[in-house]
Order: sequence, then structure tokens, then C-alpha cells
Amino acid sequence: MVRIFSHYVSPRQMGLFTLEAAAVAFAAGAGLHAAGAPLAASLAVPIACVLAAILGALYLADLYDLGLASEEASGARALVALGAAAAACGLGAFAAELTLPPGALLAAVGAAAGAVFLVRTAWQEARPVRRILILGTGARARELALAVARDASGEFEVAGFLDDAQWTSSAEPPLPLLLATSDGYEAMGDVVRRAGASLVVVAADERRGAMPLEALLRCRTSGTPVLDVATFSERALRRLPVHALHPSALTFQDGFTRGAVGELAKRALDVVASLTLLVLAAPLLVVVAALVKLDSPGPVFYGQERVGKGGRRYRVVKFRTMRHDAERGSGPVWARAGDSRVTRLGRFLRMCRIDEIPQVWCVLRGDMSFVGPRPERPFFVEQLKAQIPFYELREVVKPGITGWAQIRYAYGASVDDARAKLEYDLYYAKNGTLFLDLVVIFHTAKTVLFGRGAR
Repeated sequence: MVRIFSHYVSPRQMGLFTLEAAAVAFAAGAGLHAAGAPLAASLAVPIACVLAAILGALYLADLYDLGLASEEASGARALVALGAAAAACGLGAFAAELTLPPGALLAAVGAAAGAVFLVRTAWQEARPVRRILILGTGARARELALAVARDASGEFEVAGFLDDAQWTSSAEPPLPLLLATSDGYEAMGDVVRRAGASLVVVAADERRGAMPLEALLRCRTSGTPVLDVATFSERALRRLPVHALHPSALTFQDGFTRGAVGELAKRALDVVASLTLLVLAAPLLVVVAALVKLDSPGPVFYGQERVGKGGRRYRVVKFRTMRHDAERGSGPVWARAGDSRVTRLGRFLRMCRIDEIPQVWCVLRGDMSFVGPRPERPFFVEQLKAQIPFYELREVVKPGITGWAQIRYAYGASVDDARAKLEYDLYYAKNGTLFLDLVVIFHTAKTVLFGRGAR
């Protein structure tokens, strides 16, 4: 993986984007010239418009997730995205009053769309998936195999396991056991080559006897990287697995601090993003406030105590989306899918994330950040700290309106969900920079646009 400003980025994802951008720009220019547009600097504007529209549409359609890019159904999704891009190009050209020969823009978009399909076809045939071998077959290895299988990026796949133990649970069938301890670890290099693996991940629960360091070293020096499960998960899956973390490793590693300049930049982004959102959404907020009042009895806003940075308590402000007496009989409980306590309007506000907008006041006050872990109630925080290791590390950064965990994992409503989301929150707390904040904001805009993951 490539590390950009402390954030790990897939080189294959970057490669697909770069290759496609170059192909689209070249094809759009060729299409314009073929339709009679003279080769001149003035073509830069229509080419840039076609490039932005097509790449933007493909991104909004999730077609830069490598898992989707390799699926057969991605062709239909790409066709819809390219149709939307063509419409956007037409509207943009009309608004900008571009003077082009008749049919030139259509030729540019058509040529660029053809280039996209050529690149995608070649990419699907190549199937640039990295195969990994896992040393171990216990709980840690199983957790890792499931995490790789569920990872939407489709960057890696598990080729098999290197150990002699079997699964302790039959709920998930094991992948092929390619090398048993009785065979001798001297054969590890041959197994790596036969499996077509490009990486070995050490995920043994217990080090029964001596770790095969010599065999692992031979793999490493022969060009096959060897990583422990925590390092692989951080770099490849962009999460820190709670079950594999050790306080000593976290103590001596980089991260969990931004420095004075980083904190100043983050605060500047918080203020600019919050004021921009507040100004743009002001007319909508007035309408929503009136609708909330008309939809059900109770106040327009609700305030609730949450836990902030360093464990400090503060009050969050949101539009009310539940009945005013929602927890009178039950006490604090997590929201569920199809929660009966949510009002008719509240369900729509949650789907569009409009109920979250008033939290910009908390950001401007300094209690929250625009990007950070989801703020939790003290009642749940105390429970989760007692059940999940390292949960308190979420509090090294301010909670946020949106965050890395929010865009990478669906809404959580259980301890298991909280543990999974914590792994993404820890990645953000350790590797968070202004660059990652911008990545999260960009992805959040797409998530809000399509109303994904709300309850």
C-alpha cells in the first residue's frame, strides 16, 4: 500500500484511476478533433469538462472500489454512470456557452465512454487481486479471513492457511490448509509460489513451540513481504484490529498525535466546513424546523449529553427525529432498523442526514470536529469500555459529525458493531491528517447524496 500523508491508499486503485483518466482525456481530445474541432489550447476546457463528468460519475457509482470494478455487473452500472456524465456534459456546455462544431461534444463523450469500457475490460481480465497466505488457523486467522472477504475494495483474497490446527467453530468452513506443521516449514517458500501468493500474514493465536522465523525470513528475503495481522489490517484494510493490538506496539509506533500545525489546520477546516454547511443549508433548516413542529408534538431540537475528547461531557444538538417520550419506558437503547420510535419525518431526515446539521454549532463551539468518531452517550460509553479493549482511545480526538468509521461501516446497534466501528475509529485516531479529513468529507457527500446506511 502507498502511504499519502499518513493515510494508506491502494496503488491498484490509484493505478485504475490514473489509467482511466489518461485514456478518457486522450479519447475526448481525439473525438473533438475527429468532429472538426481544431487542435488548440481552447480544447482544454471541454476535455476537462468531459474528464471531470465521467470520473465523477464513476466515483459516485462506486466503480473505483476494486471489488465492484471486477464484477460482471459493473458494466451496467458503468453504462448508467456514463449516461449521467453525458447529460452533465451537455448541461455544462450549454451553461458555459461553449462554441464547438456540431456533434463535437457528443463525439468526445462517446469516445471517452469507449475508452472507459476498454480500460475496464482489460482491468477485469487482469483481475489484479493480491493473494495472501495466513500463518495460523485459530480465532485471529478466522477473523482476518472474514475481514478480507467482507472488504468491499476487493484488493485481497485468502489463498489458504499455513498451520496444523483446525477451526474451533464450524460456522465458517476453513479455506485450504496448504501447509501443516508436520510437513515442515522448510516447504513454505514452495507453497507461497504454488499458491501465487504475494504476501504472508502472521495471525497465530498462540506461538506453540518456536515461530518459524527462518522460513519467514527466507520468504521475506526472496521478495514475499511478511506482516503481522495488525500491520496488515492497518495498511490493507485501513482498520486496527482490536483482538490483535498490544499496548506495547501502540506505545512505540507513530501516530495518535497531529502536532500544533496539524491541530490548527484541522480547526480551520472545522470552522470553514461548518460555516459553509450552515450558510448553504440555512433555508432548508427553516423549513425542516417548521415540519418537525407540525409532524409530531415536542420540541424542534433535542439536546443530549455525549462524551467528547478526553472524556469531557457536552450536549449535542440535533433535529428531533423520535417521539418526545421515546425512552420513557425503555431507558437508553440503541436505534434499530425500522425503529418504531422514529417519526415519519424523522425517518426521512435520518436517511438524508439532515438531522445531523445542527451539530455544526457544537463544532463551532469546539466540542466536536467536522470529522471524527461518532459521539456516544455516557451510558453506552461506560458499557463499551468494560467490554471492548482500547475503547477509551476513541477519546484522544474530538467526536465528529462524520468520520472514517461512518463511511466504512454501516450504522451499528450492538456491542459487536461497536467493536467493528472502533477498529476504524482507531485507524483514524492513529493516522488522521487534514488529507484524511478531506477524503472523509468527500465520501460523506456521496453517502448523503444516495442516503446510505441511515436508521
